Amino acid sequence: MQRHLQLSTALLGGFAALTQACATTHPMPVELAEARRDYEYSASGEATQAAPAELHTAKVTLEKANEAFARDPEDPHVRDLAYVAQRQAAVARAQARIHLTTAQADKAVNEVQGAQASALASTQDELRRTKEQLTQAEMESKAAMEALHQIKGSQVKKDSRGTIITLSGNVLFETGKATLLPAARATLGDLAKALLRMKAKSIVIEGYTDNTGSDKRNAQVSQARAEAVLGYFASQGINAEMMKAVGKGNTNPIAKNTTAEGRATNRRVEIVVQGEASADETESSQAEGQNAGASAVKAPAGAAVK
Repeated sequence: MQRHLQLSTALLGGFAALTQACATTHPMPVELAEARRDYEYSASGEATQAAPAELHTAKVTLEKANEAFARDPEDPHVRDLAYVAQRQAAVARAQARIHLTTAQADKAVNEVQGAQASALASTQDELRRTKEQLTQAEMESKAAMEALHQIKGSQVKKDSRGTIITLSGNVLFETGKATLLPAARATLGDLAKALLRMKAKSIVIEGYTDNTGSDKRNAQVSQARAEAVLGYFASQGINAEMMKAVGKGNTNPIAKNTTAEGRATNRRVEIVVQGEASADETESSQAEGQNAGASAVKAPAGAAVK
């Protein structure tokens, strides 16, 4: 651009020298003077780089106008050529603006397309990770359910409340007490491991009794047994805040209380597992459970319920 400007300046200087002799007796037509100014303005701007062909056309026409004026200051073609050169210089400037505007638009489109491609790639990557996490969660949930079915003395089913694990009260406790039997700790330990893998959002532990004794005593026994199970789960790393112990007493019997076998069936603990947490929620829950295990609400496991 600098070289082009230097050439243009030299050209105009040459034109001035060429027409100097004529200028003293024949003033330069206004059209020629304006054409020179317009060309100089165009040659000093963006047209040099963005519209060089159009600018060159204006230069050639201006040279012809200057040469015609040098030969015959009164030649009517001088004004015509000057006017054409002026218009051609204007066209060069307009073409330069179009070129630059198009380049800016292309750049903006490329930036938008690049951003869209980046966003699409990010979304696809996120979907892939989510799918992998869901697949892993499904595998873990399936493995946890299989582990539940392997626990001796447990029955597992699903209903509208969630996953229900039923354990016989005779397997867990001494008769009429809330003290966990040694074998019960092993069973509950395996159950706690499976529950941690299930990534449950909440666990409700329900204690039940048969209809022997008063309703008040049965409510106390069932509550104490539910709390004993909750306390043991907390000691195994399950967050106590996501668990709830509820004593149901002799309500909701699942067998007839008229036989010894039926009453034994009704003396039970049901663990209701509701929902599944995300991986982040599960990690947080497990960490809180490990920290809170020692300070979890303790059931009166060592004392007999009267």
